[in-house]
Amino acid sequence: VAGQVTLMGPGLSSLVMMSTETWSFEADAFDGTLDYSGRSGTAFAERTVNGQETAMVTAAEDLSAYVGTGTVTLESAARATSFASGGGNLSATIGSTGGADVTVIYHYIPSNCLRPGDYTIVQTEQPEGFLDGRDGQASALVADSVGSDQIPVTLGSQDASGYNFAELRPAAISGSVYEDADNDGVRDRGEAGIGDVKIFLIGVEDTGRMVERSVTTGPDGSYRFDLLRPGVYELREIQPRGFLDGQETVGNLGGVVGLAGDDQLADISLAPGQQGTDYNFGELRSASISGLVFVDKNLNGRRDKKDKRLAGVVITLTGIDDRGNQVLMTTKTDKRGRYRFEGLRPGTYTVIETQPPKYLDYKALAGSHGGMVETNAIAGIALQSGDDATDYNFAERKRRKAKTRGAIVCPDGGVQFAKRRKKK
Repeated sequence: VAGQVTLMGPGLSSLVMMSTETWSFEADAFDGTLDYSGRSGTAFAERTVNGQETAMVTAAEDLSAYVGTGTVTLESAARATSFASGGGNLSATIGSTGGADVTVIYHYIPSNCLRPGDYTIVQTEQPEGFLDGRDGQASALVADSVGSDQIPVTLGSQDASGYNFAELRPAAISGSVYEDADNDGVRDRGEAGIGDVKIFLIGVEDTGRMVERSVTTGPDGSYRFDLLRPGVYELREIQPRGFLDGQETVGNLGGVVGLAGDDQLADISLAPGQQGTDYNFGELRSASISGLVFVDKNLNGRRDKKDKRLAGVVITLTGIDDRGNQVLMTTKTDKRGRYRFEGLRPGTYTVIETQPPKYLDYKALAGSHGGMVETNAIAGIALQSGDDATDYNFAERKRRKAKTRGAIVCPDGGVQFAKRRKKK
């Protein structure tokens, strides 16, 4: 049994499929009856031969007949042939039919063509880890597009391109507030951070929008402003209690330090994705100088328990601090003869005593942080952050009048002669 199918249509060059199968029967001598049974004959059951062939139309010129509306005609022709053969005289009766099923699979691309008109392209979701950038409209920027993610489009009869949604990597600024023990503007190993300090960020974004944010430093003194757009920013610190303003330090992206005492870092320019680090605020512990004024009864150069303390003595502090500022402060000793100057910046100072009346100067005594002793003064007292300079004392002695025959010995050691008068 043999079969052949031919398919014809646009783009097909007479697709042909062929298939053949064979069956056999060994027959004995004819038994005299033409019945196609027994040992001398047989009747084969219905037999079928099948086959399959596929063709694909891809060329543009061949596909043209399939584009558009209407009907594409495919013609198929099927032919079946059967025959029998064998030795000797053979009688055979054969019937054959042929047919074909044709399946068309149509692969197509949907048309995205738009009619002329006004449209809006919308980005429905902001990608994670990015900030909204400026959207492009062909060769121009879309006005006020940051935050909207919509691009208006007017279509004519030509294709339009260049309608883009730009995204930005967020920028950041970070730093710390710390106790700058050596007042060098560098956070050295072991210099402690200061927590719970308010830091403000003020600036103008690339969109022209004003920005004002604030954070509080952590226990280690660190702070960070995340998710910043490109722009120019400044940092301002609220001075922490118990500290004096130290040196501010510009970080890795540059900027300028504000005026002395302003706690400000300005002109910090951020580009997309930049990480500004080490924008630090150094702080100082205030220093102090203290001492007392006493009467050195036994003139041994130290205060003993029985030595009288002098209240109301005027003490003046002068000096130049670490910022080059002139310092002038005045106080008086309390009822126990003590005085104290607090809230001092690092610098070099001089303590001056106004000589109390009824007493003579004996000596000034330099205390814990050294200095140069002068008359009624101790100079060159060098203080660092947090220094507590003590025992800057002034010893006094009493005025005494000693009389001699014909003369008076003055307290300063001079002699004044007096005239004697005779009684009449």
